[in-house]
Order: sequence, then C-alpha cells, then structure tokens
Amino acid sequence: SATSMGANDQEADGSLTKKDFIHNYVIVRKEGKETSYWLSLIADTNETVAEKLQSLRQEGKEIVKIVSSIIIKTKDRN
Repeated sequence: SATSMGANDQEADGSLTKKDFIHNYVIVRKEGKETSYWLSLIADTNETVAEKLQSLRQEGKEIVKIVSSIIIKTKDRN
C-alpha cells in the first residue's frame, strides 16, 4: 500500500483533468490509510518493533492530512 501511494501520486502528476487529479489523490489517501492500518497492526502484535514504528505511524498520519488538504484545495478551485 505504501508503494501504491507513490505510484498514484505520479499518476496524478500526469493528470489531464482536475477530476482525474482528484481521483488519483483520493486513491493516494486510501492507500495512506491502509498503510497506517498495517503499521498499527504490526505495532500492536510485535512489541519489539512497536516503538520503532511510532515515528513511521506519525509520519503516515501527517501525509494523509497533507493529501486530504490537497484534495480539498483542488476541489475548491474554480
């Protein structure tokens, strides 16, 4: 799911329409949420790596917020 985020970001970069751009970024956001889920699952089931994953989990949440902001601002543009 993490690698899909990058691939769909690149796809959005080549979008020809605003609708297509938004669609690709919605997929980026979904994949970001899925990545956060998997990192949480790993952290919850493996105490050895839980602390190490904390910064990745936080960074993932921040990326999802950034992507959400991009989607909202793009929708608001006339």
